[in-house]
Amino acid sequence: MGDLLGNFKYTEELIYRVLAPTGTAASNLSSGMTIQSYFQLLPVDDKLPKKQRIAIQIAQSTYTIDNIDLLIIDEISMVGDELITIMDTILRKHYDSSKVFGGIQCIVSGDFYQFAPVKQDWCFKTQIWKDLDFVYVNFGEQKRYSCTRTFELLSRLRVNKLTQEDKAWLMERHKAYQKGEHKLLAQKPIELYPNKNTVNTINSANLHKFEG
Repeated sequence: MGDLLGNFKYTEELIYRVLAPTGTAASNLSSGMTIQSYFQLLPVDDKLPKKQRIAIQIAQSTYTIDNIDLLIIDEISMVGDELITIMDTILRKHYDSSKVFGGIQCIVSGDFYQFAPVKQDWCFKTQIWKDLDFVYVNFGEQKRYSCTRTFELLSRLRVNKLTQEDKAWLMERHKAYQKGEHKLLAQKPIELYPNKNTVNTINSANLHKFEG
């Protein structure tokens, strides 16, 4: 599949499916659906051994031949080693057993520095990933930040390569927060908390401050 970008022909008859590992991610895609829904996977006891969990989900799957040409998978970082193994096994069973993913072309997108798989290992550690032989396309132009300094700091932070200047700037902002300087801003900064209960409590308290 290393020739994906070079030889793949897009036609009006192309049959493809757009998938994602979570419902939230799938809802953000046009005609998207979860991987679990597409492959008809039922939940299993995560306390069972890995091989048994995989075998049970494959055996319980009611997936039928879809005659697809292409799979597009978003948020690939959240697809673990178990899930990609299940997908590969099912596709081989229904299409070409001698080829990875049954010979179905595959395009994936995502960032392995973001969300990790839940209770699974990374999919890129599997032989399946290596056999898919992806052509990698890296997007280097930032789109979500207007402050170049902040973007560059975050880019270094994600690979644990902060400079002394970065650390000093973060400490400066930390001290400003401790002094309550953020309370004087016209637009209050977003606050992040580790659990929903704390978030709901703070949101409710602030909502009750509004009149009407």
